[in-house]
Amino acid sequence: MVKQEATVEKDVDTAWDIAMRYFDRNDYKVKSQTPKKQLMVEKGSKAKSIFSGGLPGGGFDLDYRTITVNFTPVGANSTRLLINAKFTWITAGKAGRKSYLKSEIEWLLKDFDEEYQEEFKKKQEGRAEVQEKLQSWAVKPIRIITGHGPSILSCAFSPDGTQALSASYNGTLRLWDVKTGTYFRIFKGHKKPVTSCAFSSDGTRIVSASKDKLVILWDVKSGKRLKVFKGHVDDVNKCRFSPDDTRIISCSDDKTLILWDVESGKRISTLEGHNYRVKDCVFSTDGSSILSASTENTLRLWDAQTGKLIKTFNIEEREGLYIEDQLSCTISPDGATVVGGSSKNNIRFWDVATGQLKKIIEAEVGVVEGESEWTYACTFSNDGSLLFACFGNGVIRVWDARTHDGIKVMKISGFLRDFALSPDGSLLLCGGGGEGDDQGVARMSIIALDLKRNVCSECGRTLIASDKFCPSCGNKV
Repeated sequence: MVKQEATVEKDVDTAWDIAMRYFDRNDYKVKSQTPKKQLMVEKGSKAKSIFSGGLPGGGFDLDYRTITVNFTPVGANSTRLLINAKFTWITAGKAGRKSYLKSEIEWLLKDFDEEYQEEFKKKQEGRAEVQEKLQSWAVKPIRIITGHGPSILSCAFSPDGTQALSASYNGTLRLWDVKTGTYFRIFKGHKKPVTSCAFSSDGTRIVSASKDKLVILWDVKSGKRLKVFKGHVDDVNKCRFSPDDTRIISCSDDKTLILWDVESGKRISTLEGHNYRVKDCVFSTDGSSILSASTENTLRLWDAQTGKLIKTFNIEEREGLYIEDQLSCTISPDGATVVGGSSKNNIRFWDVATGQLKKIIEAEVGVVEGESEWTYACTFSNDGSLLFACFGNGVIRVWDARTHDGIKVMKISGFLRDFALSPDGSLLLCGGGGEGDDQGVARMSIIALDLKRNVCSECGRTLIASDKFCPSCGNKV
């Protein structure tokens, strides 16, 4: 097969924006991406026909399932690009691949750029203002840890807060000393990127999940594998211990969650009901229920004993609002509230008892109008008074969980994929990667949290300005 290439007089950022917007508009979802280098998209259920007329010179109607576009700068200082597009297509029941012709690639970008050139112009003008805002939010970490592959996809504190665990795109996990920032143990066994990691409550074991479809249980002291849990048939996105460490829950792109018995290594039950990828899952504090988040735009609450569905929390579509993938979820310590973080940097609070939506926070994360950032992780503070959320561009926001008022916003250098609170709530561990000169270098930042709050002198509950009496113990403020 001969490659056909098209040279387009555009800088990388603009060309990338054009391609992303074009495919999104036609309901092609991002399957994988290496920003500014390669973009692979796959056809959604409502995808429009991007190209008509079938093969050049032919009369076939093609069904383009996946499209890969490679962005390659020509020369170190050049803004010219070679854009090579490969299409996976299906016709008459037979699959095949084709490199599209130069003229048609140029048409795709040129036509789309002309249609939206005014919008892109406004977006570029807004970037300076956004950059100022991000700089004003910048925080200086007390420690930066680098050197664990190209990016960190998950991270966790040990129960005593002295160690930090990182899961890398390179397929390994590392255990670090929080004080010195040096790693002293490496865990090898996964064959693909490690997407999730967690400590047991006693700190003696670690569980990890990977794109190799496996969940692995490790011994912290020796670094050896204790058990391998096999059952998922696609990427595993998250894994968690139950509060009593007897069970593990995992969720996958195969649309299911699996509940595992830690002692025997056997599957207890499979939780089925989601219609698309399940990106996050978490146990309630008492271990009685499990919450999951899916890219089908829902959260689901399950009975942890029976595996039966208790409740579904749906996102209501609003006019002019894109459907939002649910990427992260958490349950308040008292079990009364569930929270979901979306692909459109929105945070939603639902009441567990009624299933009703209580609040939508359209989080300000420092992006140009019309753009958004994924909410990769969210969690409550141990006392349930605060909600934390991290976004892909390195922004972390903190809200009062009762009033939903914003308390603090922080921006770290680089991008974020996960974060964790230290057991005493004084530190924030942020995992992701670098940018600029540090692009392609894994990075963990440890931030000292300085959240000035009024607390009850009797029970320690966080108070807000309007509280005259503590909502928990009734103590007069």
